[in-house]
Amino acid sequence: MRGGVRAAIAICALTSCVRGPLDVETRFPALERIRGHHLDEATPYFWPRDGSLALFFCRWPEGSEIPVALPVGATADETRAIEAALRTWEGAGLGIRFRRVAPGEEQLSLLLADESVPTAVGEGVGSSIVDCRLDGDPGAVAGGVLDAEITNALVRIARRTPKDFRGRDKLLGPEQQTGIALHEIGHALGFQGHVSSGDTSMILSRDDVTARGRAALKGERPQDPTLRALYSLPSGAVIRRVPLPPARTEAVDRLAEVAARGGLRGPFVRVGDRDGRVFWRDSAGEEYGVTVADVKKLLREPEGLVLLPEPAARVLISAGSAP
Repeated sequence: MRGGVRAAIAICALTSCVRGPLDVETRFPALERIRGHHLDEATPYFWPRDGSLALFFCRWPEGSEIPVALPVGATADETRAIEAALRTWEGAGLGIRFRRVAPGEEQLSLLLADESVPTAVGEGVGSSIVDCRLDGDPGAVAGGVLDAEITNALVRIARRTPKDFRGRDKLLGPEQQTGIALHEIGHALGFQGHVSSGDTSMILSRDDVTARGRAALKGERPQDPTLRALYSLPSGAVIRRVPLPPARTEAVDRLAEVAARGGLRGPFVRVGDRDGRVFWRDSAGEEYGVTVADVKKLLREPEGLVLLPEPAARVLISAGSAP
């Protein structure tokens, strides 16, 4: 992994990697003032509706005091690791704070897993699920900004590494758990995807994750230009809007109409390492959504958008009304 990072840096040195896949500084010139950010490497949120696809950023509201519940049953070392990660993000210049609340009252849930945790790319040491809600008229863009913000997130942190080919695993130490918490909470704050290099907790490298965890436990407060760049933009900032044939967004269009008639909550958007979802919830918490199987492909070929209705959504669309 480290060799891959070194190779990426060498390529950038030869080609002057000024712009990444999103080319965000062309869209938002003020980002040029934030040196060393890698917001170009983010995986954006997406909103397909009425023959159009919007790619946008989503984060917590300005000046948020995010309710967070510490994991039940955490050891003293685990609590220290998570608290260090929370303090580090509070000191990163994003304008957010964390308010400790009782379990069940939180919007950011932190859980500890006794073993490794399943991810989109196999067993890992951490995972996150982050919901971005679009409010008002999601089809309206005022000044290039959708009315969107993160409403809740779930972070899982492992206690042990994934098993190796001999079926053995190892207990994760405080520095590793702190680094993992920093990384996953970074996703929970709105940055989806990973970066190839740089001064950020969003780099996917075991050595870098551990080093940042070690620094956080020592009380150091390193800045994170990538997350600071994200939080310098309004939540819902649209990076790109692409016209599509109406048939490409039909599944969301029909589901949105049924959801509106039935008073379902949403829409919500989730983005992961591979898949993405647009969904609504009923009063019982049942979700009705459509899936995009390869969200990164939207950056390269947005006109190739394919929406796959999930079973509950197919039933809802066929019935024409919410249960």
